[in-house]
Amino acid sequence: MNRKRVWRYYCEHCRKGGCSAASIGKHERGCTRNPHRECGMCKKARIEQRPTSELLAALEAGGVEQVLSLAGGCPACVMAAIHALRAKEPLCDPSYHDGSDSNYIPFDYTPAARAFWSSVDEMESRRDYAY
Repeated sequence: MNRKRVWRYYCEHCRKGGCSAASIGKHERGCTRNPHRECGMCKKARIEQRPTSELLAALEAGGVEQVLSLAGGCPACVMAAIHALRAKEPLCDPSYHDGSDSNYIPFDYTPAARAFWSSVDEMESRRDYAY
């Protein structure tokens, strides 16, 4: 019988874990729970990333729509604002949402990300034809 001791690495901001320090380090830099994150979606779309503190203030003032407009439509930045708000004051678990909690934030990341990437692809195709 052979035994092998393996290191596990975990993100400092969420529970994501893995066996590769490089992949977890890359994840940590862009983790939506990291208050000093580098947004890969904003970088790829060539839009200015807003600080998490600005996104949080927009979320508290006007909700998800205001954060989306401030962040240029980036859904990862919306998630960063939601995570910052949850760290500040814990919200209800969406799986137990009964409609009575006023702190519930309705945002579905997956369709928002698909819409964001399709708009980025459309903008890229327009840039290609502009030359």
